[in-house]
Amino acid sequence: MRLTQAQVRQLADVPEETFRVWRGALPPLGRRSGRGAHFTLGDVVAVAAIRSLVSAFGVKIHNLADVSPELFDACADATLPGRAPALLIVSGGRAWVAAAVGPLSEIEAAAVVVALQPIVERVRAQLLRGPADVQPQLPLGLTVLPTGKRA
Repeated sequence: MRLTQAQVRQLADVPEETFRVWRGALPPLGRRSGRGAHFTLGDVVAVAAIRSLVSAFGVKIHNLADVSPELFDACADATLPGRAPALLIVSGGRAWVAAAVGPLSEIEAAAVVVALQPIVERVRAQLLRGPADVQPQLPLGLTVLPTGKRA
C-alpha cells in the first residue's frame, strides 16, 4: 500500500508544518522527498508512534534522529499480518519492538515504551473504515460436488 504525505499526516494526526520539520529531522522521512513521495503502513505507524513519544513523553524530535531508522524498521515489522501485539521500546540510543507479553529483559537503562497494537488497529480501521479482523461475506453460495467428479 502506497500512501501520500497528506494521507500519512491525516492517519497519524500530525499537522503539516510538524510533518515538514520531522521530514528534515528524521532520515527515514527525509529520504522520501518531492511531490511523488510515497509511504507505507509501517511509516504511518512510526509517525503515529513518534507523535505519541513527542506529545505524551515530551521527547524532542532531534533526540529521535539517530534511532529513527531502527524505529521505522521496527514499526514496519509490527504491521505485518498475524503479528502478536508489540511494544516499541526506545532506550540507550536504540529502538526495537518486543512482544507485549512476557518480561522485557532487553531493557538495560531508562526506556520509553509505546504500545503499537492500538496504533496499528486505529490506522487499519481508518484505512478500511471498519474492524481489521472482520472479513466480508462472499456473495457466492457453496456447491457440493460429488466425489470423483470435477466441475
